[in-house]
Amino acid sequence: MILRNGTIVTMNSDFEVLQGDIRLEGDTIIGMGQLTPPAGEEIVDLTGKVVLPGLIQAHVHLSQTIFRNRAENLPLLPWLKEKIWPLEANLTEETTRLSAELGIAELLTSGTTSVLTMETVKHSDAVLDAAERGGIRAVVGKALMDRADQGHPTALTEASGESFADLERLLAEWHGKAKDRLRICLAPRFALSVSPKFFERIIEFSEQNDLRIHTHAAESQEETEAIRRETGMGNVEYFDKLGLLGERLCVAHCVWVSDREMEMLAESGSHVLHCPTANLKLGSGIARITEMLEKGVSVAIGADGASCNNTLDIFSEMKLAGLLQKVRRGADALPARDIVALATLGGAAALGQEDTIGSIEIGKKADLVVLDLEKPHSVPGGEDIYSRIVYSARPDNVEQVWVDGNLVVDNGKLQTLSEEDIVARTHSIMA
Repeated sequence: MILRNGTIVTMNSDFEVLQGDIRLEGDTIIGMGQLTPPAGEEIVDLTGKVVLPGLIQAHVHLSQTIFRNRAENLPLLPWLKEKIWPLEANLTEETTRLSAELGIAELLTSGTTSVLTMETVKHSDAVLDAAERGGIRAVVGKALMDRADQGHPTALTEASGESFADLERLLAEWHGKAKDRLRICLAPRFALSVSPKFFERIIEFSEQNDLRIHTHAAESQEETEAIRRETGMGNVEYFDKLGLLGERLCVAHCVWVSDREMEMLAESGSHVLHCPTANLKLGSGIARITEMLEKGVSVAIGADGASCNNTLDIFSEMKLAGLLQKVRRGADALPARDIVALATLGGAAALGQEDTIGSIEIGKKADLVVLDLEKPHSVPGGEDIYSRIVYSARPDNVEQVWVDGNLVVDNGKLQTLSEEDIVARTHSIMA
C-alpha cells in the first residue's frame, strides 16, 4: 500500500518535513519519497493532507473514562478520597471494559495511537481486551496499592503477594500480544498508596522482567507536603532513596519538584509525563517543563483521565502545554516543534519503544495520523507547520489513523468498535 503525496512531518533526527509518499508493508514503513508503485498496489491519495507519526499519550487512566463530569471542583487528595477511589471500588469487569472502550474510541478518533495507562487494582484484563479489539497500542498497568492507612476503600487495597500473582498471570496472558501492540507495566499509584517494602518488590520485578514503572509524583502541594512529613524528603528524593529512579520509571506530573530533583530525574534517565489540563483543573499548579527540558529531562505528554480533564484530546494538551510555558517564561518559550516532540518522540521514549514508534522512518511501525487542515479554523497556514498543528488543529482535523498498518479511523470514523454502541451502553449503564 502507498499513501501518496502527503506532507510528511517525519519527526526524524533532522525534523524533515517532506512532500511525498509512504509505502507500507504489513505493520511496517518500508519506503518513503517519490515512489513508483508496483502494478496492483493499493494507493491512498493524501494530496493536501498532513501526515504525522501516531501521537502518543504517556499518562492515561482508561478505567476512569466513565467518571467524566462526575468529580468536579475538588483538589487532588479530596478528589481521590471522596470521588475517584469510591467510584473505582465499584467498577465491575463490564463497566471497566466499557470505560476503556469509551476512552479508546475518543483517543483513536482524535489521533492518539499509543498510550501508557494506569488502571485500577482489578479487571486489567477488561482494559487489555478493549485495547486489543479497539486497535490501539497500549502499555497497561494494574494499579498497585497496599497501604490501608490512606483512606483507600478495601476493594482497592491488595497485599503484595496477591498483586504479584495477578501480574505474573497478566504477563503470561497479555504481554507482547497482538504482535507486541499490547504490553504490561507496573503501576504503583503514588507514594502515599504504596509501602516501601512493596516498592522494593516492584523495582525487583521491573528489573527481572524489563517492565516500565508508571506512577505519580509531586502532583499537588498538599500531597508533596504529606510525603515530606512522612519521609523528610521531596517526592522525587524519596523515590531516589528507594532506588526507583531510572530509565524504566515514568512519573506523571512533577509539578512540585525542586531544581535538584529535576537534576535527579535527568541524571537517572527517568521520564516525566506532563498533564497540563489535569494540573490546572485540580488546582495543582504548573509544571516547570521548560526548565526540565533545559536540564535534559525526558518529557512526554498525556491527558491524564477524563475524570480530571473531561477529554482525552492530545491537541488540547499540546496547545495548553505551550501556552502555560509562554506565560511563565515568555512568548518564545517551548517552540511548537518541541511540543510535537513531546507527543511523539518523548512519548515513544517513555514507553520504551523509541526504536519502533514516534517518528515516520523506514523500518518503524506504520502508526500514522492523517490531518485535513483545510478547515475554517485551521486555514490559512504559515511557514511553521508545527505551530499550525499545535495551535490550530483539533480532533475534527483527524481524517485517518493507522496503527500497525491497520486503518483504524477513516473519514474521522472509528473502524474497529461501534461508537454508537459504546455511547448507548454508557448512557444505559450510568442511568
